[in-house]
Amino acid sequence: MGSLTCADLELLLHKHKLGGTLPSMFPKPQEFGLGVLPTGLAPLDCLLGGGFPRGQLSEVTGPHSTGRTSVICTLLATTMARGELVALVDTLDTFDPTFGATAWVDLSKLLWIRGSCESTADMVIRSIDEQKWNLTNTLNSSSLKKDSRMVHVLNRALKALRLVINAGGFSVVVMDLVDIPISTIRQIPFTTWLRLSRMIEDSKTACMLLAARPIARSPAGHTIVMQSVRSDGRWIGKSDRSRVFCGLEVQVRVLRTRRRNMETSCRLSVDCSDFNLTAR
Repeated sequence: MGSLTCADLELLLHKHKLGGTLPSMFPKPQEFGLGVLPTGLAPLDCLLGGGFPRGQLSEVTGPHSTGRTSVICTLLATTMARGELVALVDTLDTFDPTFGATAWVDLSKLLWIRGSCESTADMVIRSIDEQKWNLTNTLNSSSLKKDSRMVHVLNRALKALRLVINAGGFSVVVMDLVDIPISTIRQIPFTTWLRLSRMIEDSKTACMLLAARPIARSPAGHTIVMQSVRSDGRWIGKSDRSRVFCGLEVQVRVLRTRRRNMETSCRLSVDCSDFNLTAR
């Protein structure tokens, strides 16, 4: 059997709809799927080439209190305003509907899939209680029980995400993985994210992962990393006792493997008075 040339391999990949995995073949967002989804934030949309690409898996990541949820809410509200359907897979039931409504998310039109209400802190407390009953070997056993429960919750959320994507018709589907430990996420096979990418390929759906750190993205998807410029935020007031927290400055970086000649970072301001994100 003769050896395959690079051209033959590329033809095989295209035949099996894997041409997007070739580094030299990464398309522009407008050429892949059905265009892009604007976030509603002009500086960020400029970095993203118009918005998050449809038919791709993208990520919004960063530590707590960096405006990542505000970006997602702004994206949902902007998409809803155009009359398109959106969905949120809330893995640990941490989404605050009051905050969402303040960020102009129309809750009556949001498909909100609520996961387990048992948070990581609750699991840790339960593990401590278990250790009180058995002091000999409960450290390892309680950790395993806590981890297995979290894996179960994550698998249920992934199943819900696949069902929503298979249903079709949604422009944005967000999965919140912020409070899922990275050790638990690493137990999910990486092929899971590849299958998700294949499911939304050539569709109008933009699948978004909300997480503390980058997890996975499809070839033409984007990962944005948000980081506070100042750890103490912005305050108003003349004295320490009268100071009021009014917001924070956020640095946004875009991680991607193409279009390296474009700007890859910008600054946004998160204002607590109205929970709006603005350019800075």
